[in-house]
Amino acid sequence: MSIPHTPPHPGPVGLAEPAPAGPVGDPPGPVVRGRTRIGGLTIGTALLAGALLVAFGATAPSRTPEFIAQTDSTGTMTFEVHEREEGSWALYGNTEDALLCRHIAPSGATPPAEAGSGWRTDDGRWMLLGVLDTSEPGTHTFTCERERHGVFAVGGSDVVAATRDRRVLGVAGGVAVAGIGLLVGLGVVVSAAAARRRPAVAPAHE
Repeated sequence: MSIPHTPPHPGPVGLAEPAPAGPVGDPPGPVVRGRTRIGGLTIGTALLAGALLVAFGATAPSRTPEFIAQTDSTGTMTFEVHEREEGSWALYGNTEDALLCRHIAPSGATPPAEAGSGWRTDDGRWMLLGVLDTSEPGTHTFTCERERHGVFAVGGSDVVAATRDRRVLGVAGGVAVAGIGLLVGLGVVVSAAAARRRPAVAPAHE
C-alpha cells in the first residue's frame, strides 16, 4: 500500500513590507514665515520712507533772497549784470502788478514785463514776479512811474531754484521709493504664499 505523497506545508507567506514613504513636502516653516515678514517689513519701510521724502520736499523753505537793488512804485533802480549771468537775477515785489515798472536793458531794449509765478517767501512779504532776461551784460534799469503803492527788488533766483528743486526731488523721490519698495515687498509676499500653497510631491524612487 503506497503512502500518498504529501507536499510539504508551505511556511507562512511573507508579506512584503511597504516601502517607506518619501518625505512629503514640509509644512510652512520658519523660512516661509520669515520671507512673509521680510516682505511686510519692506512694504512698511518703503511707504514710511516715501512719506518722509514727500514731506521733506513739501516743507522746502522759501527764503528771502539777497537784494541788490530796490525801489518803490515811483522810483528807479539799477543793477549790474556780468557775463554768463543769464537767468541769475529775478524780480520780486509785494504786489503782483509788475506792469508798474519798465525793464530797460543796457542796449535800451525793453524785455517783456514779468508775470507772477505764485512763489512767495515764508514771511509772505515778497513774491516772485519772474526771472529777468539778463542775457545782455551791463547796467540794467527798472523805472517805476505809476502812482500806486508797491515795492520791487532785484535779487538772486537761486533761492527759488533751491525751493523748487527740493520739492521736485522730494515728491519724485518719495513716490519712487514707495513704489519700488511696494513692488519688491509684494513680490516677496506673493512668492512666500505660493511656496506655502505648493502641493507636496513625493520624490520618485528608483
